[in-house]
Amino acid sequence: MSAAGYHSLWKKYAYFQAVLTTGLGVGCLAVPGLINGLIGLDPGSSTTVLLRTFGASLLFVAILHATLASTDDRGSIRGLLYANLVEDGILTLLSVAAILSGVMNGLGWLLAGAFGFEVVAAIVMLVSMPKAP
Repeated sequence: MSAAGYHSLWKKYAYFQAVLTTGLGVGCLAVPGLINGLIGLDPGSSTTVLLRTFGASLLFVAILHATLASTDDRGSIRGLLYANLVEDGILTLLSVAAILSGVMNGLGWLLAGAFGFEVVAAIVMLVSMPKAP
């Protein structure tokens, strides 16, 4: 892939990530009880605080993606992609473990699948990155 083609793809990926993480982050902050209930978690005060904390971290991720969407700096892009890979990889494993142990219900598979998709997307973006000239 050419550098220009990759930059175009990166920009789309980064803005998609910004929109996705903003939406989920706002949802986690605004309606944590509803989200907890949908995936089978006890909508108590502890899980509400933890989900809101997760929502705040998602807004942090959204800001990073939005501000780096226009960069051509491969080091910055690579760093953010590796951070996505680690975060979403751990979230995938935690979600699957929660489902298999009965902590989350079957709708949790949608969440695990979304995190897994994010892992694959980050790997594709890393592998597609053109080598430095």
